[in-house]
Amino acid sequence: MRSRGSVDSEIPLRGYFLSVGGALFALICVAGWLMPRSPPSTSIKPDFEPVIRIHSGLKGPDLVVIDTNQPIAKMPAGPME
Repeated sequence: MRSRGSVDSEIPLRGYFLSVGGALFALICVAGWLMPRSPPSTSIKPDFEPVIRIHSGLKGPDLVVIDTNQPIAKMPAGPME
């Protein structure tokens, strides 16, 4: 059996995620500092929203009605075969 003391040297995931995550975070910060901001949106919105109606030639299945007013059928009491 191996001792559990040397887990960090066998599976260096924590160091990998810290170094790669730190590098990606630094790149995002530098890119945000160097790149110019996008101009605000100047698109003109219409006064009304167009009505969108979608029609289909397919018809769905008929509605299933479950009648819960009927009494429950009881099983006959007898030995199981």
